[in-house]
Amino acid sequence: ADFHFHCLVSANRGDKTIGYAIRRNVSSRVGVGDANISQTLGGVVGIENRSCIRLPGRGRIAVYDKRTTALLLGPALIHTIWTGFGGPCEFESDGGDPVVLYDHLAGRWLVSQLQFNSNFTQNEQCVAISTTSDATGSYNRYEFDFGANFPDYPKFGVWPDGYYNSINVFPGNSFAGAEACAFDRNAMLVGAPASMICFQQAPSIASLLPSDLDGSTLPPAGEPNFFVNLADSTHLNLFKFHADFKNPANSTFTGPTLISVAAYSETCARAITVACIPEPNPGEKVDGLSDRLMFRLAYRNFGDHESLVANHTVKGGALAGVRWYEIRDPNGSPNVYQQATLVDPSTNFWLGSIAMENAGNIFLGFTASFRAYTRWGTLRLIPSASCRARWCCSTEAARSSVHSNVGETTAACRLIPRMTVRSGTPTNTTPPPVASTGEHELPLLSSIAAKVTEDKAKLSVRCH
Repeated sequence: ADFHFHCLVSANRGDKTIGYAIRRNVSSRVGVGDANISQTLGGVVGIENRSCIRLPGRGRIAVYDKRTTALLLGPALIHTIWTGFGGPCEFESDGGDPVVLYDHLAGRWLVSQLQFNSNFTQNEQCVAISTTSDATGSYNRYEFDFGANFPDYPKFGVWPDGYYNSINVFPGNSFAGAEACAFDRNAMLVGAPASMICFQQAPSIASLLPSDLDGSTLPPAGEPNFFVNLADSTHLNLFKFHADFKNPANSTFTGPTLISVAAYSETCARAITVACIPEPNPGEKVDGLSDRLMFRLAYRNFGDHESLVANHTVKGGALAGVRWYEIRDPNGSPNVYQQATLVDPSTNFWLGSIAMENAGNIFLGFTASFRAYTRWGTLRLIPSASCRARWCCSTEAARSSVHSNVGETTAACRLIPRMTVRSGTPTNTTPPPVASTGEHELPLLSSIAAKVTEDKAKLSVRCH
């Protein structure tokens, strides 16, 4: 598991929320210690579905009414979703790295977490798909076994033909590389036996992100899912994953295509020190995770173009800043249409999450730490002839110049790695009622945003 807290992101339009993520430790002091981990995304919530899911602490899940903030379920231990299922997903303690996504195409929730035994010789990915849009109702539950390969840092993306997943594989104490997987979405939506198609990558490839579909316009028919990771200090890698569950041998994972980006440096030199970003007094340091893109890799089809938006932590400002990209034409000649770095001379910005709504507005959330406290911010980025950044809690805006930066694309190297197919066993159940843990919960996004203040003179956006 990654001992850090994640970001907060919001793209609110009326009563819709693209999502948010939050981490809180057992003492309710944000960002201190490693005893309580939650790296999550609350999912897209449609008009008809007015609930939202939070993961309020390590191994716990809660469902809230969006309008009233009333608690509808939990906080409950995540493994209780698998009550009656049997096996490690039910009986092992909650393994961490939970993910929640809303499949808005089907009106379903995806809930996932890792499970493993004490010596990591038996490792599982537990995945549950709600049978309706009611997050408090029944779920089709699955266990996917990875044997002695620990499937660390799982990330998911919703796509019309599958639930796409990436993991970092650790057999024992070594690193085997990232693995890209696809779950049979059509089977899981109806509770049928489901397979998973996986492509193992070399150790030089780590922390891939699958694309996650936003909006009602589907990708062109047959378009693959896109996986992106950091290649080097001036490039991104883009891969294409086509999964064929009827004929798994026809599945392909191709790439990478190199996408040029503005040069950057990592915040923490992970070969020397993992934790480098200081917290408030007494000054404990946390991991910047600047060697990877941050969840999610959001995809949107605008009809006349397709876009991916991504972000990662870079060296800048006080120590850490957030670099973001809009990548266009991912299935043709991928290029960076626009990019910028958000920095502050006295504040660390890191662990971002990003999304784009149907008018092209980009919403970037991140964690910030300076002086006396750590807090979250949400930035609204409006693509136009000028680069405009607006905090959700302020009417002021920081402005700087911007221009479209069309990255050069080099010739792609075609790779056909090993492919494996694993099976999962489904069941359908309604999780039993679980009493609240009694822990103090942080306020929801709207309450947090109202309390955040910032000195606008210090906020800058470096546009590339």
